[in-house]
Amino acid sequence: MLALSSAKYCNYSILIFLLLITHLSSTLEALPLQHNIERFDINEFGIFEDHSFIPTFIEPQPEQKKIKNRDSTSYFFTQPIDHNDQSQGQFNQRYFVNSTFYKPGGPVFLYVGGESAIMTSTVEYSEASELAASLNGFLVIAEHRYHGESLPNIPNMKSENLKFLNTEQALQDFANFIINAPSSSSSPLNVISKDSKWISIGGSYGGNLAAWLREKFPNLIFAAYASSAPVKAELNFFQYDQAIANRLPCRDLVGESIEYIDSILTSGNRSAIDDLKKQFGLDAIQDDKDFASALNDPFIPMVQYYFPPTSSSEQDSIKMFCDAFTNSPDQSPKGLTAVYANGMKYFLQIQGYTNTDKILKVYATNKLSTDLGENQDETAWMWQYCNEFGYYQTAPQPPSLRLRSILIDADYYQSRCNFLWPDIPNSPDVDRINNAYGSTNAIISRVIYVNGDGDPWFPLTVSSNDANRKSTPNTPILVVKGGAHVTDLRPPTSVDWDSLKQARSDARNYLKTWLNIN
Repeated sequence: MLALSSAKYCNYSILIFLLLITHLSSTLEALPLQHNIERFDINEFGIFEDHSFIPTFIEPQPEQKKIKNRDSTSYFFTQPIDHNDQSQGQFNQRYFVNSTFYKPGGPVFLYVGGESAIMTSTVEYSEASELAASLNGFLVIAEHRYHGESLPNIPNMKSENLKFLNTEQALQDFANFIINAPSSSSSPLNVISKDSKWISIGGSYGGNLAAWLREKFPNLIFAAYASSAPVKAELNFFQYDQAIANRLPCRDLVGESIEYIDSILTSGNRSAIDDLKKQFGLDAIQDDKDFASALNDPFIPMVQYYFPPTSSSEQDSIKMFCDAFTNSPDQSPKGLTAVYANGMKYFLQIQGYTNTDKILKVYATNKLSTDLGENQDETAWMWQYCNEFGYYQTAPQPPSLRLRSILIDADYYQSRCNFLWPDIPNSPDVDRINNAYGSTNAIISRVIYVNGDGDPWFPLTVSSNDANRKSTPNTPILVVKGGAHVTDLRPPTSVDWDSLKQARSDARNYLKTWLNIN
């Protein structure tokens, strides 16, 4: 009788995960700036809210102004590969624009491209386009160097070809863009008034850049809007896992499964380890740490990009995920692991990882490549966190609850970095980044920080408890209660909750005040 119940439940759990991944896919597609979900998704983040400076009422959200005539024209601006040595050559930086709502003298919003290729949807319909519409602004999104189509003419992504891929050069790209792009007669930016004020805006790593542009180039950037910006570089970022756990009601059950998995992975019993990998559909992965790392794929993006259901026909992804565990008739660690394994296999199927070559290409360290191609965005971002930011999402040490294997430590991430680039340092220089830009301690005037308290990157933002920062009229720190990663830059919807509306309204009011707009 128990075996029959378990079989019925197995089918139910498969359905739950199938619905979960379908919902997750539609959620990610709705993001204004799609982040690549992969092994090191760093993609891509105050507690103290001060609303005394602005009206206490929630200003109505502006009418949604989605562009009917979609203009997906790609424009390009010539940038030096090395801003300190023009002899290194040039590359073309891609950008998109939206001038629909611009009136002479209105602000120019520069949406700063981050760790992925830019998309036209950001200028066509997002919170950034809503801001531009409400303030008679011009909106432009410029791509980060070495991402998308903004790639120098290099044969591969080996160290010698990536030496100019860093934060400093990227910031100078955007500054140079502001100075020179509008002056070209063929540029769509040549309609911008000389007295228009530039406002940088970005999310995640792009949020870092938006704030740091205001810090380093205050003569060019009038104000900045930094969403979910992990401004603190961190080598051993175990708090990410803890933040994920805080959002999952079933975290204890998932944790029991992880401990059971670790008991097998650390047993030295090769047969049992191989059987475990086969159970998850990952028997092609030889390295045990690569296998352990792959297990986080089904639920990490679910939490990082969580958004409540937008209609009664949609399911809550976190609830569905946890229901699969809490409703299991077998609550033993082994039984919970079976639920986990079924979900993983369906995740692989939905993602299209249906053959050995694809699985290895996605998960196996020895299949990482510096070749140009479909994974070059991920490789470019990997170069930056391997050299500058760390952001290694490690397992919390016992006895802390953890949702990832104890095998996933900083050395594991570093081994992947050094596999691709054996000649780089054995640890990213996070101190240099924190000293250069001030980490969470930098007080930069006219920078609006917006963070979601459910974002796993929250511990590295100015809203974190460790930062102990207070919101001020000159450097407001806003928190979206229940918000996830870059929630506030998503397109507004009819089901947005009060805290999200308030944060958007507050941000817009601060900009209006600084711009002296009634």
